[in-house]
Amino acid sequence: MNHRWWICLVFVLSLCACSGQKLSEVKLPSGDSIDVIGVTYMHFSNGPPAMMLKYQTTKSITDTDALRKQAAEVWDHFRPQVEREGFKAAVLSANDPPKGFIFTTNSTYNFVFDQKADGSWRCSYDDKKPTDK
Repeated sequence: MNHRWWICLVFVLSLCACSGQKLSEVKLPSGDSIDVIGVTYMHFSNGPPAMMLKYQTTKSITDTDALRKQAAEVWDHFRPQVEREGFKAAVLSANDPPKGFIFTTNSTYNFVFDQKADGSWRCSYDDKKPTDK
């Protein structure tokens, strides 16, 4: 094999190793920890911009009730930053750990928070839950 091929292979493997790195670890009051993997801004053509926090969770992405409970703790940690930066909307994106080596896949579940006129925040997931009668 020629020398260039090895250089390219090392470069590609280095890029793969760097992707998905955590920015920080956050210890939640429940004792759970999450890995923050990204904070970004989202802009929409028909709504206010939102701040997005992407984090890796050990909870099952299919267990939305457990994810929502954890998201409440994540929101308590993240909300001051959202408010400090003046956003009226935020997205918490729970991600399960990536699977695979070079080509990875993972699943996500998003929770959208909107600030109401009175300053309170509401998670759209809570609006979807059936009410007890």
